[in-house]
Amino acid sequence: MQPLFINTLGNFSIQYGDNIISDSNIRSKKVWLLIAQLVCFKGHPVSRQRLISTLWGDDPSINNPENTLKITLHRARIQLDNLYPNAGHQLILHNNNGYVWNTEIPSVSDYEKFEML
Repeated sequence: MQPLFINTLGNFSIQYGDNIISDSNIRSKKVWLLIAQLVCFKGHPVSRQRLISTLWGDDPSINNPENTLKITLHRARIQLDNLYPNAGHQLILHNNNGYVWNTEIPSVSDYEKFEML
């Protein structure tokens, strides 16, 4: 499997081969923020509560934050499926009370390259 290329400096995008998804072609910014949060903590589980707090804070219009998170995760996985079939479920894994970006899928990110320099 070829690696994913993840760009976080400037426009946030993920590329697999010729397929690219970016924050410019995802309608919901919450979906992209969710993906970015998981990528930034790559390999470390992020609790549901932390994701809810990061994405919505104390927004009183969110009546059921757990369900809203599930819907946002579903939409994120659909967007990631544009990279290759079933990418969303392969990249975002459920881990106890949270979610984790799968480190078994090879990836190269610009911020990791930057840190190495």
